[in-house]
Amino acid sequence: MASDFVGHYAQQLRDAFAPLIPRDRASALIDFPDSPNCGEHAIWLGQKRLLSELGIPIAYECSAQSYDRDAMAAKIRAGAILMQGGGNLGRHPLRHEESEEHPSELHSHPGTIKNWNALPMWSVGIPT
Repeated sequence: MASDFVGHYAQQLRDAFAPLIPRDRASALIDFPDSPNCGEHAIWLGQKRLLSELGIPIAYECSAQSYDRDAMAAKIRAGAILMQGGGNLGRHPLRHEESEEHPSELHSHPGTIKNWNALPMWSVGIPT
């Protein structure tokens, strides 16, 4: 019975993300967890598996400490930037910087944030 739920939810994730992220260009997966919280590492591995199943090429991966905007931009150009999900809400250095400086659509697992002005905790805006 539990495996039925796992398969069902995995399919829901594939169905939800498939139309959001282009498969024809490289993407970046940023914000590798640098904490001892094993749940965040499990989310990272789950994101990588989902992206692999969807055939989305990941050309750049980093943590907040190893992030290099120029290196990422050179590798993904107009590709999607995918951020680590989990419980890291609040003012985060990568979330703040990328939301203001990168022209690509920004996806934060497990959802897509399209209206940054509705999130006063970050107090940033993305040009539409």
